[in-house]
Amino acid sequence: PAASATLLDPSRDEAPPAVFGACFGPPHPEGCFAYVAPARAATAPHYDAMEQLLLVARGTKTLRLACPRDASRLDLGNAPLFNKCRLDAGGGSVFAALDAAANPVDVTLAAGDLLYLPAFWWHAVRSDDASTTLNYWFALHPDKAADA
Repeated sequence: PAASATLLDPSRDEAPPAVFGACFGPPHPEGCFAYVAPARAATAPHYDAMEQLLLVARGTKTLRLACPRDASRLDLGNAPLFNKCRLDAGGGSVFAALDAAANPVDVTLAAGDLLYLPAFWWHAVRSDDASTTLNYWFALHPDKAADA
């Protein structure tokens, strides 16, 4: 909550790269990505090769997360490419590939919530209602990259 309060304070001119930059490697060269989604929009399970801070500016999002070490337990056989988005009228079928065998964690974020998502963590995302999300992507911090 303190982080999102800092980021959303209109009297401050600091975005996540300025506030948290020392924790990460260089920010993505294109800066911040904004995702505007209708209710029930969903992404299939995927991972990103960059670390990210996901800030919900409006609405709510639910993410199902699975640790990289659980990848062999995922049922991704017919999953669409990660960047495909669709309406999920069935209420969560995109989460099926990240089933209990992969020990997933479900996280629901509301407006003002900020989530750190490490690189290579599997995740599927669903908009529970109309939402706007800001994603800030970063390369691995040099210390992390040396351990990878």
